[in-house]
Amino acid sequence: MIDMLLVAQVSSSLTILMGIIALIFTIKAISGLAEDSFKTLVKRMAIFLILSIIGISFMTAYHIMDSFGGLEWALNAWYIFMFMAIIYSIYDSYRIIKFEKPIYSINL
Repeated sequence: MIDMLLVAQVSSSLTILMGIIALIFTIKAISGLAEDSFKTLVKRMAIFLILSIIGISFMTAYHIMDSFGGLEWALNAWYIFMFMAIIYSIYDSYRIIKFEKPIYSINL
């Protein structure tokens, strides 16, 4: 029988690893861009990645500590950071839609 807690621990750890790699590549991309509005958009994407990685880190901590009795604060922090990441993603998507366009030309 597959231990579902072990699956959650391993998958969340791998997700953190991939998120950190994506953040490293995003920061390298930011450093190679000229100062303009596109660089600002990429920086905003990095903020979304950071919020998501923090949330997933709390998820991993919760799953790992669950084998020892669990941590309620890690669960709450996980939900808070993932909710903040979703809200920020919605805001960031709106900013990307508006990229280099006057407000009257946006059809939502």
